[in-house]
Amino acid sequence: MRPAVPRDEIAFRTDLAAATPARHLVNPPAGHLCRGPDVSPTHHNKPTEPTDMKITLDADKCCGAGQCVLIAPEVFDQRDEDGVVVLLDAEPPAAHHAVVQEAAALCPAAVIEVHA
Repeated sequence: MRPAVPRDEIAFRTDLAAATPARHLVNPPAGHLCRGPDVSPTHHNKPTEPTDMKITLDADKCCGAGQCVLIAPEVFDQRDEDGVVVLLDAEPPAAHHAVVQEAAALCPAAVIEVHA
């Protein structure tokens, strides 16, 4: 029989037989980003790679649905007062091209134009 482990120290997993104490998952260190391996403290300090994509917006037509922000938060944001889209990076790196294309395709007001 395994010794009892306090509930707050167990990493909840789909495979309960593999559940082991995992304090690093329950209480991450201060400043730790829990968004995955693609986001690291040095992520924003990397030199930008050349891009062939240019993005333009027609903010006057924006309905504020926010789909673009959910899909590509590195490239799009919304104004606090009315939810209208704000472009953070008009020439995103190649790593973001796929999500930008998806955001443009899912925009209900067709505000995002992608020029390759």
